[in-house]
Amino acid sequence: MSPPLRTRTRPRRNCPRRRLLPSQPWRPAVPDSGQVHSHATILVVDDHPDARKLLTLLLKPEGHHILQAADGPEALRLADATPDLSLIVLDVMMPGMDGLEVCRQLRAVRRDRYVPIILVTALDDEEYLCAGLGAGADDYITKPINPAQILARVRTALRLKAALDELIESRELAAIGALQVTLAHEINNPLTIAQGNIEMLLNAGGSDPATSRRLRAAFEACTRIRALVQQLVEMKKVATTTYVGTTRMLHLGRNAHPPDTEDP
Repeated sequence: MSPPLRTRTRPRRNCPRRRLLPSQPWRPAVPDSGQVHSHATILVVDDHPDARKLLTLLLKPEGHHILQAADGPEALRLADATPDLSLIVLDVMMPGMDGLEVCRQLRAVRRDRYVPIILVTALDDEEYLCAGLGAGADDYITKPINPAQILARVRTALRLKAALDELIESRELAAIGALQVTLAHEINNPLTIAQGNIEMLLNAGGSDPATSRRLRAAFEACTRIRALVQQLVEMKKVATTTYVGTTRMLHLGRNAHPPDTEDP
């Protein structure tokens, strides 16, 4: 019978030690198909600082800007103050206002663009998960967090948002096209008549200085209206700015840019 195999219990002296930490930051190999919404603004909501830090470390290398909230009220405030918000990763089990209530309140507020919500939960009960989706969430992940899974789901949610934004913009541009035809006909025609008559009165002379000033002011107002109509007619994309409170208005200066020009 051959002698039993002996195993070494101590390493050889000149053997290099195994590295316990990678020399480069860990990047999970997650296959990605299609265009990903890069450099997105993502809001991470969790009452545990370590959980927020972990999600930030996972998502930042993807090129995203990460906002953090420690509770529900702070999450609502940040969501309301961030018009370019692309995604919310929301913990369910939080003291005070839980994630489901945050989700309901976020969906109750009308936004210019749809913002996907991914719930993070330690509960895998089917009824509870259905309640989260019913509150307005688009997806969920369970704890402990799997890095490859969260990155894949975030990418999927951002692709969904990009597709919805494109659909909304195409509908807005179609509505603008109808508006442009209306403006060109219904406003420009009477405006031309009014401005022509004012110009005739100014050229005729004989008016006192006060009347002449009023006529010139009216003529300049007509000129400004014509310029605004022209900006609307040449509009190539939709951009808005805050008017009063939550009311927004078209930003004509930005809309006049060609589609391949980036806004300042």
